[in-house]
Amino acid sequence: MNASERPAVPIREVEDIGTLRALSDPIRLAIMRALMRDDGDAPRVMSVKELAGELGEPPTRLYRHVKQLAAVDLIQVAATRVVSGILEHRYRASQVSLRLSHDLFSASGSRGELTEALAATFDDFRNTFLGHVAAGRIGFDPDPRGGRPEFRTRLKALLEEYDVLSTSGPDPVPVEMLCVFGSPHLPG
Repeated sequence: MNASERPAVPIREVEDIGTLRALSDPIRLAIMRALMRDDGDAPRVMSVKELAGELGEPPTRLYRHVKQLAAVDLIQVAATRVVSGILEHRYRASQVSLRLSHDLFSASGSRGELTEALAATFDDFRNTFLGHVAAGRIGFDPDPRGGRPEFRTRLKALLEEYDVLSTSGPDPVPVEMLCVFGSPHLPG
């Protein structure tokens, strides 16, 4: 089965340092975000030129990053076509969502690379989130558009449970949580 026939898996658990290393760059994270964004019923399929246009980067800057993501199977060639006599590859994400394996947090040799990948991920999220706030696409209403009160109730109970667990018992363990959920409302 070639890559274009292989369906994207719902969740990929990142278990190895090579894949983690591929995720520790802001440009590669932006490529992943662009390809993993829901585009109706099927995963997005984009050429390097299309990715460059969406990310505001020159295509020449993206080729190396695309090659690194493909090398660890985070993205795959979904189609090829000839454009002006040149073979153009079109890529799609190999998964819909990513999750870091618990083993990465306990592996002795991966601490520095894990820190870099997490820092890049947090920076990417922060920049995206703040961009939506600055553009007025995210508000801070207590319950926008009806919200999901049952989810908020369950989340509040979970936070309260961890607050109690972290400060009680013979060996209290500090637990810190930051929960930010949002779906920017897009004009249209």
